[in-house]
Amino acid sequence: EGSSCYEANVWLKIGAGYRAAGQVEKGEAFLTQAYKTANERDNDVENCFTSGTTPGESLLNRSREYLESDHLDLALHIAEGSHNYFSPMTMIEIAGDFYEAGQQRKAKQIITRSVDLAAEMAAEMAAERLAIAEVLAELDKPEQSLSDMDEDTSNVLPAEGPFEAVHSWVRAAVLYSQLGSDQQADDAFAAANAALEELSGRTVGVAQAIIVNGYTELGKFEQATQLASAMENSSESMRAYGDIAAAYAKAGEVDEAIRVASSIGQDEFTRLSMMRAYLETEQYDQAQQIATQPDMIDYLPEIGQAYCAAGQAEQVVNSIELLESN
Repeated sequence: EGSSCYEANVWLKIGAGYRAAGQVEKGEAFLTQAYKTANERDNDVENCFTSGTTPGESLLNRSREYLESDHLDLALHIAEGSHNYFSPMTMIEIAGDFYEAGQQRKAKQIITRSVDLAAEMAAEMAAERLAIAEVLAELDKPEQSLSDMDEDTSNVLPAEGPFEAVHSWVRAAVLYSQLGSDQQADDAFAAANAALEELSGRTVGVAQAIIVNGYTELGKFEQATQLASAMENSSESMRAYGDIAAAYAKAGEVDEAIRVASSIGQDEFTRLSMMRAYLETEQYDQAQQIATQPDMIDYLPEIGQAYCAAGQAEQVVNSIELLESN
């Protein structure tokens, strides 16, 4: 049974070979058979789980391989033909390569087609559409990204289960804020908190932590702290406070970072998160202050590596000396 899960790949490779040999019509017949086979096998979870991907996802992996080999047109042809849950995102990746290859007009056409395809699958793929909106924002297409987001928040996200909705609404809030739509970001956070109210049991703490992370990412420390203080699970609450301290550190608000960390006993996880936040924002001295604490000395090599990457060789020597002295 398991071998049938790989059958679509065989048809695809034969079809690609015929296309490369100039026998396009014959190649198309095999590619069509590949898509048909993948669609038939995609729901055969019981027999195909050992392959690690569904047959449809596997075809998209082949598409990416052709993309890496600069066979852009073939990669696009497979991604579109597969009509898989992940096809729109793969098409966005391919559009990026077309754009870099100087084919900006075609790249825009591919993006439009990927959005149209995502719209067809909208009821089933909120996370995928959010990912597309995020990529569009990165490609400096804010209007198209906002349009996608408005469609998602109106028609897609409300159909999700409460836990998935919390995660999706927080992602939407962060993206709205990045696009300058603060009111819509606030509305998305409100929707995330509303979905949170529908949860019970272990998932509540996890969902609360997701919202806390969203707040801290946008510098909404007051809201993050309020939610962290309301968390009943002590370990989840500690982790949430640690994330808040790290976010303060990343923002350069050293005193606030130390205050929050001190309020929960400055555990190792919190201090490590702060240290790495300092490194990420090139606040090397503050990071080194943490790493030189007696129970944190094992992390001192990370400071040396950061100094080395920044071209500060003299500081690397200092880090080595501190490590040797301990």
